[in-house]
Amino acid sequence: MKKTIILAVIVLILVSSYYYFSLPKPIEFSNEPKDWIKENKIDIFYATQGKSYLLDTLQYSGDGINTAFDIEGFYKGKKFLKAHKINNKTVMRTTQELKPNDGIIDGFIFETIENDTTKAYLFVDEDWKKYIGKTNILWGKNFENQKEYDYKEIKKGIYMNFIIDDRNRFSKDFTVHTGGVMIGDISKEDSKDKTLIILR
Repeated sequence: MKKTIILAVIVLILVSSYYYFSLPKPIEFSNEPKDWIKENKIDIFYATQGKSYLLDTLQYSGDGINTAFDIEGFYKGKKFLKAHKINNKTVMRTTQELKPNDGIIDGFIFETIENDTTKAYLFVDEDWKKYIGKTNILWGKNFENQKEYDYKEIKKGIYMNFIIDDRNRFSKDFTVHTGGVMIGDISKEDSKDKTLIILR
């Protein structure tokens, strides 16, 4: 009888352990930008703690906020959406997949919204640094704010800066926004025929 009870307890422990370890584990998000880069791809869902994902536009949904951002690029003044080509050769991309030293300029921007504060994260690769060089960030309702991009390396050949975005460019519920955040060889005084990406 005692052996039967012990056996039953062991079986119960084994079944309970199997059930516990087979349960899906909650995702442990990281606040470290270097952890957001997985095989040179920015994991936006992970970086925004499950609140943002990319379709044709950058969707943001969380904490009662539902909004979307458009991202586009300009290569020497010529507008493009995902990639710009010259003679059928890609020279610049707006992409989550940053590929340093492949001869193609890569950049990407996304936003987070927390406690009524918006942050924009701006990523570029080694090719951006090599071919564009000195870079500025402009942001705001009328792009009235400016700072120089300082090429903070978070992974080999991948750089990131962030800014606190202008709350005044958003409506109260964040669904409507004007202006935007842009990065490139631009300044408040000169943005004609420049190379840049912009998040609106």
